[in-house]
Amino acid sequence: MSLTWDNCLKIVIRPLLRLRLPALAIIAAVGLFVEWAYWFFVQDLIDPKQYWIQLSWFLRFPPVRFVEFLLGMIAAAALLRGWRPKLNLWLALSTVPASVLLLWWGAQQGWWGAHWSQQGLVPACVVVVLAAAIRDISGRPSIFRRNLSSPSAPGPTPSTWSTCRSSTG
Repeated sequence: MSLTWDNCLKIVIRPLLRLRLPALAIIAAVGLFVEWAYWFFVQDLIDPKQYWIQLSWFLRFPPVRFVEFLLGMIAAAALLRGWRPKLNLWLALSTVPASVLLLWWGAQQGWWGAHWSQQGLVPACVVVVLAAAIRDISGRPSIFRRNLSSPSAPGPTPSTWSTCRSSTG
């Protein structure tokens, strides 16, 4: 088996689909903790004179992005197992600017550095993706269902979600 994106998705999603929801929640919490702990320790390693140059390297360091990928896969696995939290898409979208304001205010108070914006936005972005996916699954209108290349073409339907489960198992 060659190492392609498709195979990587299968390697990660298959074990996740076998887990129960509490185990998925624990893995997600540990993932967030690992990402936040990583940034807590990285800030001591960055030279203030070369802050943005060194920070850009840490932002591209693959283990950091893997945690975000894993959180997305956990959310997808939970949805495929039938988890449907009651999330309003517009309220979920409002968590992003609210998180930005909270992160800015916390940085102004000296509670954390300004570079923590990435970690602080991860939970808000996961909530937005979950709310949009739940809206899509339920068949309700969604701005994300449109095919951008052809506005009149229909987008994916809730029935196409079943193909994801059958192709992974």
